[in-house]
Amino acid sequence: MRSTATIPFLLVFAGCSVYGGEEQSGTLECSELALPDCELDRPFVLEMDFVAFSACENLLVLRVQDGGKSIGVSDGVEMQVDNVDAVVKKLESGEVTLAVPEDGARIALYLNSSCPESFTPVEARNGTITFHEMELEQGGTLRLSAKFDIHDGREETVLGTGATLDVEAEISTRPPHTSFMECP
Repeated sequence: MRSTATIPFLLVFAGCSVYGGEEQSGTLECSELALPDCELDRPFVLEMDFVAFSACENLLVLRVQDGGKSIGVSDGVEMQVDNVDAVVKKLESGEVTLAVPEDGARIALYLNSSCPESFTPVEARNGTITFHEMELEQGGTLRLSAKFDIHDGREETVLGTGATLDVEAEISTRPPHTSFMECP
């Protein structure tokens, strides 16, 4: 699978990449996930221990995967949320739930370790992502959960239903966990 999606977070960090600290985890579960040219366990469970995100121009891209290896040889989830400023502001009053993809939230899976021969773009549809906490400062916490169906990104083919995603990370923004980039 070679498709990705992403999630935006905090304007304060515009122009930098930040990595989850010592405490980070994510779990994606789906009772059945069927990809062409790929044999996956049923139920499909992906345990992840690496979190990275980049915020730029009111867009946050969040990547959660198994280890800090290159996406090309890893399994993981990439999320994107437009208009992060609004999400952060709403979080001041409590949890924020966005419809996927209607509210500018997109989620994609990449299974380049488990399914290296499958080129099916895998994305979330018909779901929601809920931000429980999003404090993207040193020592802050990122907690989110999502529920969605998994589709072939090129067509309406359903590859899995009722997928759940849970992510929690302690944020580290200090070296060596911060690499700065220039926004376009």
